Amino acid sequence: MLLTYFIRYWTFVGYWGVKPEMPEAEQKNIILCNQINWMLININLVYLVTDFIWVGSIWRSLTTIAIISFAGLCLWLTYHHITFFPRLMSAFAYSSFVFSYGIVNKFLIGTPLLIHYLSPRIPLIMFVFFPFMFLNFRKEKMAFFTTFIINVSYVLFYDPIHYLLGINMEKFGLHLDYYHVFTVNSITFLINISTGFAFLQQVNYSYEQKNRKLTKELIRKNNEIADQNMELLVQGEEITSLNQQLRSLLEFKDEKLNQKSQQVREYAFMNAHTLRSPIATILGLHQLLNLVEDEHEKEMILQKLKESVENLDKTVRKIQNVVAEDKKN
Repeated sequence: MLLTYFIRYWTFVGYWGVKPEMPEAEQKNIILCNQINWMLININLVYLVTDFIWVGSIWRSLTTIAIISFAGLCLWLTYHHITFFPRLMSAFAYSSFVFSYGIVNKFLIGTPLLIHYLSPRIPLIMFVFFPFMFLNFRKEKMAFFTTFIINVSYVLFYDPIHYLLGINMEKFGLHLDYYHVFTVNSITFLINISTGFAFLQQVNYSYEQKNRKLTKELIRKNNEIADQNMELLVQGEEITSLNQQLRSLLEFKDEKLNQKSQQVREYAFMNAHTLRSPIATILGLHQLLNLVEDEHEKEMILQKLKESVENLDKTVRKIQNVVAEDKKN
């Protein structure tokens, strides 16, 4: 639980000013700048509190107060989404503070101590790499190289300027055959570390490029799969629609077939009953005609035959009309 709160305390400012639409490299630069500024604020606050407990004053180190104020200003600007200026200034301002601290001691404190001469060296070398952390040396070349050259100049001219001001190792009772040996060592160390840092940056950039390429390829494949799934979904819907239409057509055909079957039954009924009666009458009259010899009776039977034939004709016409109406429907 305590570790969780500790991590939250140290990281809660990290994403100030970061927007999702920003390039990934720029997001990393902003996060690193925020974290470094926040760390420097806390470290220097601890230094001021310690100084106050031991000495009884927090105004002895104006450089520390300046660093805290500057870091706070950078975080405030970043919080309000002004990100480039804080990154640009943070890339070289801290080296300026430390370099000035090493020079100002000569004039404000009086006789500087050995610690005042040696202590700025390590942070000067460390702060040289801030441009690598806060700026993109591909997209922000001018800002990157300008701040990097400024930081390197502070390391390069630290010993010569102190020597011109009369502050050197012999002043502190130390004798060196070559007074500039610290400068040479510092520059050699700086070159080696810068080369290594630049190499790591290049490796990281290459890895990010490959990762970005793979990510784009994966996104493209996912989009293709999504398109294929959409096509399959559309085809499935079309097949479902066709099946529904086919089902409706079959139901319609079944209904028509049932209607035709009903009509066939009705026709069969009509043939069996409606037609059967006049035909039976005609057949009966024909048989009777063969048995009768009287001419008058034959005339009567022939009249009945004529009437039966007319009835049969009417029945047939009626059936024809029904069939014609069914065909129209």
